[in-house]
Amino acid sequence: LKPVEGTEAGKIALVEKNLHRVDEALHRKSDGDGSDLLESVAMAAGRLRSVDAESPALIVADPGLADSGRLQLTTEGMLEADPEDVARYLNATGSLPDLTGTTTYLVGFGYTASPQSPLDAPLRARVSALWTAVFEAAGATVRVDSAPNTNEALETTFSVRTVDLPAAPAQ
Repeated sequence: LKPVEGTEAGKIALVEKNLHRVDEALHRKSDGDGSDLLESVAMAAGRLRSVDAESPALIVADPGLADSGRLQLTTEGMLEADPEDVARYLNATGSLPDLTGTTTYLVGFGYTASPQSPLDAPLRARVSALWTAVFEAAGATVRVDSAPNTNEALETTFSVRTVDLPAAPAQ
């Protein structure tokens, strides 16, 4: 964060302007079906670079169950894939965004809303580990907020595919 100079009223106006920009971004509606989380993060990182952020940070509030783009968790076996292998593959194919120097906060990863079946604690941890490995391979410092997200699904006319969950291990 940069120190803000000027009058107290000017500082307050700047904070209010930035809060309004954040609020607009948080409430921006999707323009199509699917969830391409990797591309969304790439676009956000590009925006941070375009404004020369001194300490770039991304807050990625998402269940992490992308169903389109270069990393789709709807692909059979992706929830069981080794996170480091996935990150290496995306890096080798030039599919990672440049997150160098960015702190990326993962919020709500692994927590779902209907119609997606809920993930148990080990699967939530796998989703977080997968995205942590991917974003670290892209150059980010990753912080995971493991607080539960119990919000209802957002109302939208667009859809995302659900992720088939692996069968529970036999006891």
